Amino acid sequence: MKTKKFSAFIILLAIVFILPLIAACDNDDTSSASSTSEESVVSETSDSSRKSAKDNLPDRDFEDKDFVIFCRSEHEYEFAAEELNNEFINDTIYNRNSKVEERYNVNIKTFAVDGDWGVHTQFFTTLKSYLQSGADDFQLIAGYAAVIPTMVSGGIFYNWKDIDYIDFDQPWWSEDLNDELTINDKLYLLTGDISLTLWENMCAMFYNKDLATEYNLPDLYQMVRDGDWTFDEMAIFAKQACKDLNGDSQWTKDDQFGYISAKTTQVDVYLNAFDLPVTTKNSENIPEFTINQSKTYSIVQKLYDFLCESDDTYTTFSLDNEQYEMFGAEQSLFMPGPLKWGDYLNGYEFDYGILPMPKYDTNQEGYYTTSIDNYSMLAVPNTVVDTEFVGIITEALCAESYRSVVEEYYNTMLQNRYARDEQSAEMIDIVREGLRFNFGYVYSYTLDWPAHQVNICINSGTPEFASLWQSKESMFEKNLETQLSIYLED
Repeated sequence: MKTKKFSAFIILLAIVFILPLIAACDNDDTSSASSTSEESVVSETSDSSRKSAKDNLPDRDFEDKDFVIFCRSEHEYEFAAEELNNEFINDTIYNRNSKVEERYNVNIKTFAVDGDWGVHTQFFTTLKSYLQSGADDFQLIAGYAAVIPTMVSGGIFYNWKDIDYIDFDQPWWSEDLNDELTINDKLYLLTGDISLTLWENMCAMFYNKDLATEYNLPDLYQMVRDGDWTFDEMAIFAKQACKDLNGDSQWTKDDQFGYISAKTTQVDVYLNAFDLPVTTKNSENIPEFTINQSKTYSIVQKLYDFLCESDDTYTTFSLDNEQYEMFGAEQSLFMPGPLKWGDYLNGYEFDYGILPMPKYDTNQEGYYTTSIDNYSMLAVPNTVVDTEFVGIITEALCAESYRSVVEEYYNTMLQNRYARDEQSAEMIDIVREGLRFNFGYVYSYTLDWPAHQVNICINSGTPEFASLWQSKESMFEKNLETQLSIYLED
């Protein structure tokens, strides 16, 4: 039996759904009393509405039918667990899928192909070759979110709106993504609790609590609650934390910085964090480019000054181990990154906290973020014969992810160092609630990178967004028109 494998992080996020309700205390003390409190939370959560959440699925017997998911081998853990092996995540997913298999008399299987960046084209070439044969080999595709939109215009996916039993109003689906990617009542790509990589890759701000104490920073958790956690405030704090550790009067990777980041996706996250949409839907619900505006110019200059002109920050050109290794060595006060980096930091002894990404300014309504676009996006190939089967099993898997996988995480992983204190768990909840999607961002690779022009400005050392955009605008508009055609045709 092939089962799916949920990452510890969806659950981490789930932990956060409930924990804040109990974490009313503003005390940073994580003593045994706190442990007792957490156990109490778990107990209450066990009887929560999440565990008892009902779906609207019918009873069916699919007579030992296979449900095959075409997925990336690097992330097959989202969808595969061969047997129980006393490893928490593996066993949780095994049990989750077993419930669905027993409920509907099906076999959940995977067909995995290498598909991360660098081999992503091979993934889709392989997929196309299977689909062109017309065989009903796969019921669900879980592709690289940044790249799978390139396949939509080819007309090889079903409209999710035509798949019976997918209940978009349920909490296990991303409402924001559904709204952004639905055009003319057509939705070809979907994600939700079934995609663990979505939750693992949500971006937050890690901070070193020991350094925050050393430099007499205010209570950052309270700043978040008060709506005052902004980029400008963070930059002020970062400046205070710089130190020439080796005394050579030069800023190198051997020193201490206020902020450490790659000039890649850790720059891109600020589009959502600062509530800057690449596209906005017009009165007819059609996406149009709106990123070329004065706010964008201000954001580019702000990021450029901080990341390129300041000695307060240490930047790299790729999202790699160097950042969290330096952060783990207590060489930086702040580090933006995906929540899964909490797992990597487990081997370090220092005390860190987790915050949402800062606001652009205090006028911004909430705290927003994005998920690094390596998460899995779901599609149904048009070779599928029994779409009702696909709808029922996909909905059942996502619903059971919401119920049992998350629930087990509450009970087993609550003490995990992802969230070392109740306040960080509360903050993760804010991060999850602020997850945003945008059509222009999701389709950026397909449209030849309109969402990444801010990033290009930062990396090129030329913070002139307006001229850069104008040089490419006609190309972007043409590409957008091409990609929208499948949505707008009758």
